[in-house]
Amino acid sequence: MVSKKVIRRPNITSIITHDTRDADITFKYDNKLYAIEIETGNLLKKQQRLEEKVAYLNRKYGRRWFFIVSNRNLQAKYKKYGLTTQRTRVYKILEKMLENKHPKKTGGKGKSPTKKVPKESLK
Repeated sequence: MVSKKVIRRPNITSIITHDTRDADITFKYDNKLYAIEIETGNLLKKQQRLEEKVAYLNRKYGRRWFFIVSNRNLQAKYKKYGLTTQRTRVYKILEKMLENKHPKKTGGKGKSPTKKVPKESLK
């Protein structure tokens, strides 16, 4: 049985597919640009180009981009460059990202935005 999940967000606009340097898919949500990079593993052979691509995506989109890998065995290899998921889990990543609960914590000792923090007593 095939499970289809649909992301229904009325504020998603300007969905564009790119053939050039930019991410493979970009879209706007609440006036912020988001990007999706789809990888088959070919870019792993070109280390410098991959690093340049990641630096570009980080500069342009900040934490609002991620990799989708075509083969689950590639996930670990791309994970060190940025948030990475398989195509079966794209829905979860996008939902968290659009809710501003980014699934990957960046450096530092801050708490993960996806963890629930217990309420402190007012006493």
